[in-house]
Amino acid sequence: GGTATTGGGTATTGGGTATTGGGTAATGGGTATTGGGTATTGGGTATTGGGTATTGGGTATTGGGTATTGGGTATTGGGTATTGGGTATTGGGTATTGGGTATTGGGSAAGGGVGVGVTTLKPLGSTTANFGYAEYLPPGYSPTGNYPLVIFLHGAGETGNGTTDLHKVRDQGPGHLIDTGMLIPPYFVMVSPQTSQGSWGEDAGNSTQLDVFLTWVLANYAVDPHRVYMTGLSLGGGGTWSYAARHPTRLAAISPVCGFAGDYSAPFGQAIVNANLPVWAAHAINDTQVDVGYTTNWMGYIAQQYGLMISRFGRLAGAPAPFFNTTTQTYVIDQQAGDWRTLPGQVYQDSNGAFVPQQFVTFYNDGNHFIWDRMYSDPQLWTWLLSHTR
Repeated sequence: GGTATTGGGTATTGGGTATTGGGTAATGGGTATTGGGTATTGGGTATTGGGTATTGGGTATTGGGTATTGGGTATTGGGTATTGGGTATTGGGTATTGGGTATTGGGSAAGGGVGVGVTTLKPLGSTTANFGYAEYLPPGYSPTGNYPLVIFLHGAGETGNGTTDLHKVRDQGPGHLIDTGMLIPPYFVMVSPQTSQGSWGEDAGNSTQLDVFLTWVLANYAVDPHRVYMTGLSLGGGGTWSYAARHPTRLAAISPVCGFAGDYSAPFGQAIVNANLPVWAAHAINDTQVDVGYTTNWMGYIAQQYGLMISRFGRLAGAPAPFFNTTTQTYVIDQQAGDWRTLPGQVYQDSNGAFVPQQFVTFYNDGNHFIWDRMYSDPQLWTWLLSHTR
């Protein structure tokens, strides 16, 4: 009961119409166009070259469209996708599988790219150590991979019971920046343990517990034992110093930020130097909560091992010249010159693009205690950290 035209006509099978060379066709009530048209199977539509298609009620676009399986949507090249109610974006979006959230920014494990993965809170009792922790896995994490590992230690404001308080470890630091989109991290695994005590140091037994925790993580995650990095802010910055001084050969590099730890000493400085452990410390000279002297003394005892005078940076002996800077500067231990060398800004390379020596510190001229966002949001820090292998 239908008609068909070749070269401008129409044809209908069971009530539909089809056109070759500019027409349309429908099988069971649908329509399809080749060269700019649309087609529907069971009520959906699909376009090749700028159209959309739906299977079971969803839509998908190649080259700027969106697709949904079971009610979700996905976009390649700027879109979003949801499996089971979540959303995911490749090239700047976010994704959720079963209620989680993750953003893929285009990286891959093999290529060493960047991206935002999934964070999961693991309560106290999940490991052999006395910590609950937040687990961050990069997109596409594979149990057969070999990922860099970052251990982040929180500050005093984020202490808690490791269960109902565990969410607090994401309130500050790199985890917070990832969650808020201020940091698209390199491709690494990050674990953020939570302590209930007012110290990450050995006075609370936490340096030992951190070592137990690290051993467990290495045995249970697809991470590279030669690429383990530790960083922390405030109380956690002090914990970074304390752990590194006692277990320097387990780490590839550290970055203590405005660290609060008073157990600095010549033997600990010697341990860090003997292990050839790279250090990028940071502190604001106007910090009123954790005195900059904590960082200067840790760095001073490291410098002492190279023949530099500790009094050059000894805040306890009074404020030397560096503390009167009007700009942020990075102080590098220049072993050949036997003195400190300054570079403008927060940097790890000199003006010629050469890496600075192993241990150095950035002094901010402002910011008080709250400098960690400036440190952790800087891609230079992550590039520097991940460049090291133990």
